[in-house]
Amino acid sequence: MAQKDITKEESNEIQEAVEATVTETDTVDDTVLTTSTGFKVKALAVPSYMTRILYAQFPEPDPPKIKKKDGSRTILIENTNDPTYVEATQRRIIKLAEGMFRLNLLKGVEVLDIPKGNKPFEKDTGWTEDLELVGITIPDSEKERYILWLRTVVFPTTEDVRALSNACAAAEGIRPEEVQAELERFQDQS
Repeated sequence: MAQKDITKEESNEIQEAVEATVTETDTVDDTVLTTSTGFKVKALAVPSYMTRILYAQFPEPDPPKIKKKDGSRTILIENTNDPTYVEATQRRIIKLAEGMFRLNLLKGVEVLDIPKGNKPFEKDTGWTEDLELVGITIPDSEKERYILWLRTVVFPTTEDVRALSNACAAAEGIRPEEVQAELERFQDQS
C-alpha cells in the first residue's frame, strides 16, 4: 500500500501502535526470569574469557584415519563414523553443556527475590537433608555447594534450565532461536 493511500487518522493510529510496540519491547527484560520455585533471578553475561577457557579444556577429538585404495595409491581418510570417535564427540558435548550450565550458575545468576518460605543460600541449611537422604554427597567447596543449591532449589526443572540458558544468552546478546538450535543439536547428538 502506498503512503498516499493512508489517511492522516490511520497514520496517527499506526504511529501510536509503533510507539506502543517499541515501549513494550523496551521494557521487557529477557534477562530476568521467575523460576518454577518462585525465585526471581537476573541472568548475567558470563565473561567470554571463561567460556573460552572452558572450551579449551575439552578439545574436539581427532577422528581416526583409515586407509582407502584410490586406484593405484592408498590414501588416509577420516573415519567420523568410528564408534569410539562418535562416543568421544558425544561425551565432549555433554561435558561442555554441563560445564556451561555450571559456569552460568556460578557467574551468570543474580538472585533478585527469594519467595516466601525460602532462605538465601548463606542461611539455607535444610536443602541438603533431602539430597543426603537419597545418597547425594554434599560437596565441601562452598562454590560447589552454591551451584548445587542453585541447581536443586532455584532451577530444579528442565524448563528452568532452558529459561536460564535463554536468559544468559540474552544477556550476551544471543537470540533465543540460536540457543534453541544449539539445544536441539545437542539433544540430537546425545
